[in-house]
Amino acid sequence: MATQTCFRMVSGMLRMVFFAIAVMTAPLLSLADQEPSSRSGKTFVGACVAMEPWRDAISQTSVYCSFLSELGREAGIDIESMAEPLPRAIASLRNGSADVTMLAEWDNRDGAGIELCTRGRLKLLLAFRKGDDEWRTLSPLKGKRFAAPDRAHNFERFIAAGAVREPVNTMTQGFKMLEAGRVDAVACALPGCEQAMRDAHSDPAALDFIQVDEAVLFVLIPRSSSLAADAAAMRRLQAACEMSPPDGSSIP
Repeated sequence: MATQTCFRMVSGMLRMVFFAIAVMTAPLLSLADQEPSSRSGKTFVGACVAMEPWRDAISQTSVYCSFLSELGREAGIDIESMAEPLPRAIASLRNGSADVTMLAEWDNRDGAGIELCTRGRLKLLLAFRKGDDEWRTLSPLKGKRFAAPDRAHNFERFIAAGAVREPVNTMTQGFKMLEAGRVDAVACALPGCEQAMRDAHSDPAALDFIQVDEAVLFVLIPRSSSLAADAAAMRRLQAACEMSPPDGSSIP
């Protein structure tokens, strides 16, 4: 029953993606005319996670990348967004190689990013074969392996119980490893689980799920980025971010 509820939630969220694109591209109040750019001609770099929760089913590109680019246009700022694996996106937040990104609150635990606005919530699950209830009870997991992004910090309790993490860049990769018997469980984010399982030809009816964590998604400006040093651009981007649809309504 819990699994069916998760997938009904995912299906609704995926339908919202198409509405999200229309909402994001609808004209907001133009900010470009209110304050001249302090860096005329400057192109800022946006980093978006390439995992399935953020993929547009039509273009196969990151919905969040599209949002960041549109946010920049509304603020009169040129943002060129690139989809990156989660470890690289987190690294860009910390080293300032990107100027703007969109990540979960747990990815900004060290305060490396300036929070502009929230963009919804992300639920992190662990998927495993039915009957493999050691994952629920945390009974000794020695010899068990699970697939999860290398920089994800939400699985300490499984590792403490003896499980071993196998680093992956996408959920689809993790589910393919599960199908091949190379791992016993997979980190799975909502929204996105359903699409990843379809891509990996995994049968959701053969799996159980437990929720590991939940977090707010933020638009973040790395403190060491060139954008953070541009006060005029930051003011316009902050205003555009605050005028975009409220938490959870623009991107599921």
